[in-house]
Amino acid sequence: MTLPPSSPPAPSSPLSFFPSTPRPTEKCHGVANEETAAFPTSPLMPISSFCRGPQPSPDHRLTELPPLSSDSLVMSSPVRTKADRRRKAQKARARTLESQKAKKRLEEEAQKLAEDERKRLVMQAVLEDLDTRGIAFSELLLYAFNYKNTSPDWRWRSFFSKQGAVSGVMSLWASTENSDTGRRAVRDAAIKTIQGFLQREADNVGESGILRTRGKAIDADFVLGLNFKNFGKSIERACPVAFALMKAIATTKRQQDECKKKTLEHKDFIVASAISSLLGERSRQNNHMQHVLGLYLYATGATRQQISVLNHFGLSISYA
Repeated sequence: MTLPPSSPPAPSSPLSFFPSTPRPTEKCHGVANEETAAFPTSPLMPISSFCRGPQPSPDHRLTELPPLSSDSLVMSSPVRTKADRRRKAQKARARTLESQKAKKRLEEEAQKLAEDERKRLVMQAVLEDLDTRGIAFSELLLYAFNYKNTSPDWRWRSFFSKQGAVSGVMSLWASTENSDTGRRAVRDAAIKTIQGFLQREADNVGESGILRTRGKAIDADFVLGLNFKNFGKSIERACPVAFALMKAIATTKRQQDECKKKTLEHKDFIVASAISSLLGERSRQNNHMQHVLGLYLYATGATRQQISVLNHFGLSISYA
């Protein structure tokens, strides 16, 4: 049994709000939404307002950000920006200070060159003036270093206080740039001066009695009084010039830099023994080491010939 079709509602009826024929399904964002098909539509509330739409994914969000090359403003960390500014400022200050130091260094070098040139011109004028007046430079030196003409304070301030002045003059005099005659004169003067130093040191050893045997009892204290471990230091303190010269013969510069401490101490003992033998030849009173070695030879049963040979080398007292 079929019912007859109903009549449309009157315009004044509340049912006239709903249309009698269904409206086509609306699309939300271009996609048909079946859920909205069941909702009633009204002129006051469009169906598109009920569409939630697809939720944005992370990749979708990334596509909405402006590219790195975009003109849009990209905010950076204020802490990072402040640190960058501080670092740039420090680098700028460092460059400024380095530039100022370099400028000051150049100014100082220029001032030094100017001062050196001024001194050179003055000294050259003095030498020319001495030559013009017939005064040899050697006469000026002898006059200046004569204690009768100048005070010790003046000589110290004018020459000896200048670091490297003495050694510099000696090196220039002994240089191969000097003539052979000049170098021979320097060598002879140096030998004569060193001889004076050595003679004074030998006299001091005799006066101090550190190697003297006369008036001493030959007993255990006499033997133990010679400390072989400190023998080299004792001779070096008494004869510094002689020790330095003999050590220069016994030790090369490479050995001085590379040898062990024990090896260098042995070299010092050999040098001290040689100086002791030489001092024993200078005076028979300086034969403490020879007496101790002779007693050792007697005690160990050395033959008379062995003792005589060592005595001939100045290392022991004689057998008789």
